[in-house]
Amino acid sequence: AGGKSLIFLDSDDLVNLNTLLATVRDRVDVLVVLATEDIWWRPWCAGEIAVATAAGVSIVLVWMGGDSMESINFRDIASKVRSSISEQQLETTLAPFGISYDE
Repeated sequence: AGGKSLIFLDSDDLVNLNTLLATVRDRVDVLVVLATEDIWWRPWCAGEIAVATAAGVSIVLVWMGGDSMESINFRDIASKVRSSISEQQLETTLAPFGISYDE
């Protein structure tokens, strides 16, 4: 893709959210997300996508889930974030990075 560098971020084996988000914000030109149905409800994945969006990083979504990508309604997903990521998860995981439900 001709970007800054090739970096593999495995958010399933997350050790340091600060490092992950800083890498997405500062060192990534294109974030390729290998997505499954439950990716939307993992706070660190939501943070990764929110930081990329705020930093103007292009996001490529590669659907790895069982259903067809055509059945994914992104407006529906956005409306379910508040009920799927708890206040406590948001406050302890994402709020320190300036990420709220709106992002």
